[in-house]
Amino acid sequence: MKKLSKEKLIILILLLIIGVLSLIIISKQGQINNYKKIVQEKTSALKKCLVENNKSKPTEEYLEPVIDIEEPQEEKTKYEKILERYTFGDSHMDNWLNTLFTNKLNDMNKLYMVLRSEDNIRETTSIKCQELFPNFKLKDDPTGKQVEENGKKAFCNSTNPYYSYKQLNAEYHIMFGNATNLPKIQGLISFPVGSGGYLPYAYSEKVNGYVLLDCRCGGTGMPKAFYRIVGTNEEGNKLTIEIKYLELKGANINSTDISDDNLNKKFKDESLKKYKFNFINENDNYYLVSIDG
Repeated sequence: MKKLSKEKLIILILLLIIGVLSLIIISKQGQINNYKKIVQEKTSALKKCLVENNKSKPTEEYLEPVIDIEEPQEEKTKYEKILERYTFGDSHMDNWLNTLFTNKLNDMNKLYMVLRSEDNIRETTSIKCQELFPNFKLKDDPTGKQVEENGKKAFCNSTNPYYSYKQLNAEYHIMFGNATNLPKIQGLISFPVGSGGYLPYAYSEKVNGYVLLDCRCGGTGMPKAFYRIVGTNEEGNKLTIEIKYLELKGANINSTDISDDNLNKKFKDESLKKYKFNFINENDNYYLVSIDG
């Protein structure tokens, strides 16, 4: 047998190496293809999962509508926000709206609107009831002292919340202008809350503020008074917001009576009362000057 020359042996070894490498590459390519297939399947499954759970923005391939089961809340308009500062919403269980439209901007109504302002900071006092209200005839009560005036009862406890006159007067100027100051009404005063409930207040010189007393009463029921804005007019620094007022009569008001469909039908009645709220705009602050109607 002839011996291979050195050159031919080298060529043969190189051919063997090339052959082995080719087999390895082919094998690896198959594994790579399989790996790519697995990755694609996992990626597709992940994308679908993300879309279904709404945790990531889907690619165009998986753009599917996402259904929000909660109806979006409509943003209140500029004029609705201005008006609600004085009306506290467009529906009421108590007779606040009727009181407002009957007595307009008298001292008591202005005081109530200022006391209910969300911008107020409530403080607390532990001063004894006799010192807070030296002119009241207080009766002993197991948990404090009882006050009774004008057919209304209120209870003064060991600690009582109050609003300082200084901050209330500042809020009064924001809501009604700087022409006058907030009155310091003496005696027990009360404002309606719900159907049958009320909030009793009394001015105290000791803390120079209005103390919120405890009525120990309830107040529940269905809304019975409503309004809708039917027109606005803003010229220069003057703004007028016109509303239509609806009051449901009867003691047995139910959810059907106050449904949107029923209320919308009733508000079409042109005989309903209308009122105009007149504002002055001063440095982007709208304060109320009168109510017509």
